[in-house]
Amino acid sequence: FGLVDPLVWNERTNRLIGGHQRLKILMEEGVKEVEVSVVNLPEDKEKALNIALNITLIPRMGILGAAVATLITYGTLGMLSLIVTRKYLKFDISMPFMLKSVFSSAIMALCIWVINPQSIALIIVSIIVGALIYFAVLLLIRGLSRQEITFFINLLKENLSKITG
Repeated sequence: FGLVDPLVWNERTNRLIGGHQRLKILMEEGVKEVEVSVVNLPEDKEKALNIALNITLIPRMGILGAAVATLITYGTLGMLSLIVTRKYLKFDISMPFMLKSVFSSAIMALCIWVINPQSIALIIVSIIVGALIYFAVLLLIRGLSRQEITFFINLLKENLSKITG
């Protein structure tokens, strides 16, 4: 039947604002052309439309729907930005580092899923625990160089000294 609900593309901001999951599936299937609804919205109206699209996902999937929509949105935008940027700037992407980051993120996500934050306090705890787990796993699998570790330690020291006065 093709796409029952077409992708929504904002030509003014050059962003996909609806159908992120469908685009991902289409890309995985190797589809090269699809029907797209093109809109020409200023950024504030684009955001309003994005919220409206989330309103349709959240009742179906709850907060997980909002999280999935956000993840897909940022992932898609990140990939599109990478594709466009690589046309103008030449740089290497370290696939081993990317895989280590994805692995660390997966372990962090699993831990947060186990915590299952249902209150503001647990959400704050989950953020802190998640960050600690992410960096701990990266350190354990040697995902950070000595130079990067030194940079983060110095950054932490600087910010702590600013906070403590």
